[in-house]
Amino acid sequence: MSFTFSLPPPTGYTLHQWFAVLKLATAWEFSDIRTLAMKSMILDKTRVYGIGQWFGIFESCWNLDDYTEPRELAITRVSSLQKWSAMQKINNGRWYCVRQWASTEGLKDLAEAECSGFQTMDLLSLREVISKPCPHCESGDFWCSY
Repeated sequence: MSFTFSLPPPTGYTLHQWFAVLKLATAWEFSDIRTLAMKSMILDKTRVYGIGQWFGIFESCWNLDDYTEPRELAITRVSSLQKWSAMQKINNGRWYCVRQWASTEGLKDLAEAECSGFQTMDLLSLREVISKPCPHCESGDFWCSY
């Protein structure tokens, strides 16, 4: 079932308000409103949202199947805004199952740090992170998607 509407879209919503609209539209299968909410989250150039707002959206939908679009959008925005250390990227990437943060960004940053005087403690910290079981299901797979 699809719901169609012809009202003008609301203006002035915050990122979190649009996400609330997205959640309700998804739950009630209002595809037009869901599309409007996603477009508004992506295209709203009048507001500059910070990492806290995007990370909040990401945390709200990171493990929900119906929210792949806002998840990917939030990952992209968080990636461009975050100022995490290499170890924070690896830890957050592993915890939230975002390979981009852990491998592409985190390990790259660690490799660059190694070239410019890598600290032994960082290497030991990395070994500790990799040797831990999955934080969600306790499997031994570093990249477990549980």
